Amino acid sequence: MSPLIRFPTVLLAILLGAGPVMSRSPGRIGDDGFVTIRGHELIGPDGKVLHPRGINLGGWLVPEGYMFGFSRAIAPWQIRQVFKELVGTEADNAFWRRWYDSFITHDDIRYIRATE
Repeated sequence: MSPLIRFPTVLLAILLGAGPVMSRSPGRIGDDGFVTIRGHELIGPDGKVLHPRGINLGGWLVPEGYMFGFSRAIAPWQIRQVFKELVGTEADNAFWRRWYDSFITHDDIRYIRATE
């Protein structure tokens, strides 16, 4: 398996709490507790296809230009720089503190949990 395929698969397994991922011969199922790969499918230790589910909260921690309608300042560090230049360091820090405190709230996390 190529490293480009292996890394996201390992990351996915870690995030899902599925344990280590090991690539083996197609279709070979072991009882060693590992998730395996068969073609484009992840196969659980029980031999059944895994159907990962999840939600992405990346925008909470990694703001991107499209979120603010920016076309040139698209990376998080560029966005921070623009804010600092426009309003100053103190106001920039206050804005981002409010952002991290309120973009995703305890109620949001409770709702996400309830939808599972």
